[in-house]
Amino acid sequence: MANLLTIFISTSVAALIWFTLAEGLNFSYSGATGPDYWGSLSPAYNICSNGMAQSPIDIVKDKLIFNPSLGSLSTVYNDTNATFINNLFNVELQFGKEVGEVTIDGNNYDAEFHMVHASEDGNITVMAILYECGASDPFLDQIICQLDQLAREASGRIPIELVKVTSILQTTKNYFRYWGSLTTPCSENVLWNVLVEVREMTIEQEEALKAPLDESCKYNSRPAQPPNGRYVETSSTS
Repeated sequence: MANLLTIFISTSVAALIWFTLAEGLNFSYSGATGPDYWGSLSPAYNICSNGMAQSPIDIVKDKLIFNPSLGSLSTVYNDTNATFINNLFNVELQFGKEVGEVTIDGNNYDAEFHMVHASEDGNITVMAILYECGASDPFLDQIICQLDQLAREASGRIPIELVKVTSILQTTKNYFRYWGSLTTPCSENVLWNVLVEVREMTIEQEEALKAPLDESCKYNSRPAQPPNGRYVETSSTS
């Protein structure tokens, strides 16, 4: 998948969380294998060029549609062991003002945190949390040592002892929703929920998240894709 601090949560293995960078490095974020060419790199990637519901898209506040049926987003996660898996192109967090994938009225944020939920029947839902540089993030504090180790070692697999997942996300009433795709090549029919609240992390935490990546993927975001008639719903009138 993509380059953000991504957590994969499967309903079939509810206690297991993978922080992953996916397998192989057959695409990149610049040059001849960059986002503009993903659709031609493999037949399996054709949808990156031909799909009509690709992500990310720019969220334009003046075009939001209020949906009164959207309730609060509530999560129930168990604190669990985890494993970092480094395949060079992501730790699933965007970096830098120029590289955030989610944009709101054309503005990027310093970092993103994508929580990717996969059900047994193949449905995928992403919750995206936006970050600006500032105070320390308590969740990242738990895993900073393992990130440093991941950047130093070539094995690409770093076990993490008990992670307090409950510190990531609690109930929220304010979010944006739309249908899109993964932000690496390039499956569609992915339900996106982007939290309105912007959180903070330190510059040191941001650098630790970027350190394990391949040099060609240090700035690893996909540009905004055409909406192609899609609309973005909001759960709040404010």
